[in-house]
Amino acid sequence: MDEKVKVLIESQIHAGVFPGAVVYVKKDNTVLLHEAFGKALNTKNVKRDMNKDTLFDIASLTKVVITTIILKLISEGKFSLHSTVRNLLPAVSDDSTGSITVEQLLTHSSGLLDWYPFYTRNIDFYSQLENIVATNEKTTGVQYSDLNYMLLAEIVKESTKRSLQEALNQYIRIPLNAKIMSYGPVVSNNVAATEFGNRIEQSMCKERNLSFSKWRDTDLPICGQVNDGNAYYYFNGVSGHAGLFANAEDLSKIGEVYTNLGQIDSKEYISQTLAEQAITKQVGTRGLGWEMSDLYPSGCGHTGFTGTSLWIVPVRKLTVVVLTNRLHTDAPQNINEFRRKLHELIDKEV
Repeated sequence: MDEKVKVLIESQIHAGVFPGAVVYVKKDNTVLLHEAFGKALNTKNVKRDMNKDTLFDIASLTKVVITTIILKLISEGKFSLHSTVRNLLPAVSDDSTGSITVEQLLTHSSGLLDWYPFYTRNIDFYSQLENIVATNEKTTGVQYSDLNYMLLAEIVKESTKRSLQEALNQYIRIPLNAKIMSYGPVVSNNVAATEFGNRIEQSMCKERNLSFSKWRDTDLPICGQVNDGNAYYYFNGVSGHAGLFANAEDLSKIGEVYTNLGQIDSKEYISQTLAEQAITKQVGTRGLGWEMSDLYPSGCGHTGFTGTSLWIVPVRKLTVVVLTNRLHTDAPQNINEFRRKLHELIDKEV
């Protein structure tokens, strides 16, 4: 497997799809592969090698971590999947948002808008959210939305009376021994770079006729700061939809919560029922936080906009972490075809 993975990864690096990658494969408590390839930072003047412990802006893999905290809180009896936003967040006043349940947020079936650049308006989160809901028609079925996880983060903070970083420490870093995972900014020489400024979001705002004047320099790579615009400009780097930095080993520990059906070191961490629901289709292709799609030969997974992914197959006790810095190029590409090929290769080999 090692050589085949190496050939595939190096072909992508040679083609300019991404400068570097880290791949981690674990099955039945045995690490089968943990290798680094290419460059973590790749500019004309500065180049830095990728290594096995390189930290990545994991982007939307943050959602899987927040999912795990939410399921832990449900397991402790703090609230339930059927609890409504109105009951959990006193600051939410409108009926449309207030009637949404925790389960709908986790399965992306809340009907909320897929994305909105909150940073383009200097207004508090709940007022903006109310305005967005009032001026945009609710969708039905599944619509993947960062807004769902912005709300889930608020639920974590309100239910625990802690900041997101404090909740991360209590519910993830300590019990799972995920020592490196943290919100940024990260000051380190071992962080994978992302975009040269927020070029993609600049285009997205322009398409929506929305203006913003505080963009980061497009001549400089983002490194150690969260790439996502809402997380960086609006939530000060700490949000439920993006913001976390982690290495491959720490992310594998999130996966193992589910491959072990909620158990950590033979003790219940989250309830087995909730763990099983999380990795089973609930609405469309969505479980609780997780997705079942053709990116994964079996099991389920989640991706991150920066080029990250986490794939698990619980029945085989298989956890696969693939971290790339795909935004750290002049012209970022969609890497889903690469993800499929790599997952299929690993699936056949292990």
